[in-house]
Amino acid sequence: PRDILVEEEMNTAETEAWLKHGRTLQTKFESLKQVNKGRALFVQYLCKGFKGNWVGEPSSVLIKKECFGHLGLFNIKLHQVCDIEMWLRIMYFYDIGFSPEKLSAFRFHSNSTSKSNIESRRNWLDQVWLLDSLTGYDEIRLAHPEIDRIRMVELLRALKTILLHPLMISSRLREDPHAGQALSLLPKWMWAAITSYLPYRAEKNGSSN
Repeated sequence: PRDILVEEEMNTAETEAWLKHGRTLQTKFESLKQVNKGRALFVQYLCKGFKGNWVGEPSSVLIKKECFGHLGLFNIKLHQVCDIEMWLRIMYFYDIGFSPEKLSAFRFHSNSTSKSNIESRRNWLDQVWLLDSLTGYDEIRLAHPEIDRIRMVELLRALKTILLHPLMISSRLREDPHAGQALSLLPKWMWAAITSYLPYRAEKNGSSN
């Protein structure tokens, strides 16, 4: 948990709605003990499609240096959820400690990077890159083929964003070299998602007959 410091100009209905869910992120997990099996937390997050932040900002987390040596650093392709992507990698390969005390604070203000990223849609491919990073680990990809099905949903969302906001996305493509790389990978990603979905659909149909 952490305290949230809200600047006066941010006292809006939208802020209140965000605070309703953002004050107690950790309650999204079913239960947290002093030490938790990381993979169990990973699966809980996976079941919700890796949506939202269940952990908190980097200032709310303490990480041993060896984790970075094993898993690498933050993913520079991500604009908004680079911390979440890192937390998920750590969850899968390490146990996770939890302290119920508020030991840090997060300042919510109009000039924040988070607000800018969301308004400019700079983060439009973040969820796709997050899933690509996770499936880059053979152990994760083989244990959880459903991640590819989640990726299909996110790819369709990204395509919808292109259709609804072509000028803004065109600007993002000029500014962000990773966005162009993502477009070149779309056929590969879609094929992986489809080949994962078809056996799943066949199994579902077979069990319902």
